[in-house]
Amino acid sequence: NPLTARVIVNRIWKHHFGVGLVKSLDNFGKTGTSPTHPELLDWLAAEFMDQGWSIKHLHRLILDSHTWRQASTVTAEHRAKDPENRLLSRMRMLRLDAEQVHDSLLAVAGVLNEVPFGEPDPVTVRADGLVTADAKDGRWRRSIYVRQRRKEMPTMLETFDLPQMNPNCLERTASTVVTQPLHLLNNAAVHGLAGSFAERVEREGGAETEGRVRHAYLVAANRQPSAEELTTSRAALASLRRYRKSGEPASDKKR
Repeated sequence: NPLTARVIVNRIWKHHFGVGLVKSLDNFGKTGTSPTHPELLDWLAAEFMDQGWSIKHLHRLILDSHTWRQASTVTAEHRAKDPENRLLSRMRMLRLDAEQVHDSLLAVAGVLNEVPFGEPDPVTVRADGLVTADAKDGRWRRSIYVRQRRKEMPTMLETFDLPQMNPNCLERTASTVVTQPLHLLNNAAVHGLAGSFAERVEREGGAETEGRVRHAYLVAANRQPSAEELTTSRAALASLRRYRKSGEPASDKKR
């Protein structure tokens, strides 16, 4: 049935672009939203079926397209001709979802265990009420392999809008609440990952300050720092070294 292929294609499109070709993911009927590009939806569905319903082929097809590789910069022409981006004139700005935040922190810190499959990793409910995944040999696996129970959801995943397991989730919600930046600033597990990232930069970035700064940006942001960022980073590191020599932590000095 081509409807099945259309629904699958539309959800994968939504995963990559933030909005489906049909905005109402759960309703392809007359009461749902009309597709913005019906011919494209039909072509992708037909290609999906012709290629043996290969999801990998569909991902590759979308990611190799000019549409997906567009810049997200909004120009005056975009505002005038396509203010809502219905014509796909630019790439939408997309947020990382809960699993991507969790897994990215581990990858950047260099403590991601990439071993796939097997039994789910257990979690620990700490005395302060936070739920964290257990490490094995100082490394953690991707969030897809972390045990999830309704009463023991990993706190980081829950904070960044991982859907609850009890209701039927048709589409994820994306909230912007104060607990999210506070979690990244104050959580002890995140502090530990930051320390691991610093050790990785020292280990892989060489002995020179500039090389370490460049390597940190390359690992964390997948790009080289600008001249202004490089200058700011050098100044920050010099300030931290002065605090270390004086025996007074930088955090205490700021307070």
